[in-house]
Amino acid sequence: MKKRWMTWLGLCLCTALLAGCSKDTGEEQSAKKATESKTKQNVEETIEEVTEEATEEETEVKPAIFQIAEQDIELTPGGEAQLSVKVLPENVDISGVKWTSKNEEVISVDSTGKVTAVKEGKAGITASLGKMNATCMITVKNAQAETQPATVQAAAAGYDLNQELAGVEAQCQTVMDELNSGKMTQMDMNRAAGRCYTIWDDELNVLWDRLTPLLTEEEHTNYLAEQRAWIQEKEAAIEEAGLMWEGGSARPLAEYTEGEEWTRKRCYVLAGYLGSKIGQTVDMSPLNNDSSY
Repeated sequence: MKKRWMTWLGLCLCTALLAGCSKDTGEEQSAKKATESKTKQNVEETIEEVTEEATEEETEVKPAIFQIAEQDIELTPGGEAQLSVKVLPENVDISGVKWTSKNEEVISVDSTGKVTAVKEGKAGITASLGKMNATCMITVKNAQAETQPATVQAAAAGYDLNQELAGVEAQCQTVMDELNSGKMTQMDMNRAAGRCYTIWDDELNVLWDRLTPLLTEEEHTNYLAEQRAWIQEKEAAIEEAGLMWEGGSARPLAEYTEGEEWTRKRCYVLAGYLGSKIGQTVDMSPLNNDSSY
């Protein structure tokens, strides 16, 4: 009886063990399937994310040209200017542009590209977009920088325009006295007239060289156009005077005399312009209300 009971107990024990093994195996299989399913889902999500990133990178437009539209700006302390970038193609996203100043003590710039002049000097402003950079130069000048040095320069030169013109008049008068003495040959007279023309032409160049640095850009443009027009009129007048003596030995005398008179009068005009810049009043009476200047 005891032996049978032990046999039955052993059989039950084996059955229970087998049942337990069968149950564990089922759970392991379920867990394995769940893990495989989760892994597959993660892989699919990763592939989807990579695909989206690749698509975004492919659609991003990079600029072929990136530069600051405004260049060589001049400001006075406290002045402001708005900078902008120029890109090609035009559909490039420029919202990420960053602005920096190479010298904040001279020029400051905010995140929108608005610059403010702080003090006299020069500074570069840089716009950056990714790995691309563009720079422009800004100059800050004091408000009186254009006029004050001009007056100081003229005063330092120590010249008086009226005295200077009177000196040139005296030089030419000496030559003219010789010319009118009746002791000169035609060739000597031609040379004397040529010397007078040269004296006034040299003075013209001196006056022009003094005047131009004192002019504003607009004044320089206007005076240069006026000077060129005057040269054309003078040359036409010289040619006309020479034609009256065409083929004659006195033709050079006529041409030099005409050129000398036009140049002399023009010197007074330029001296007047220069005088207004340096605080001197030029006596214009030698022009005699003549229009040949």
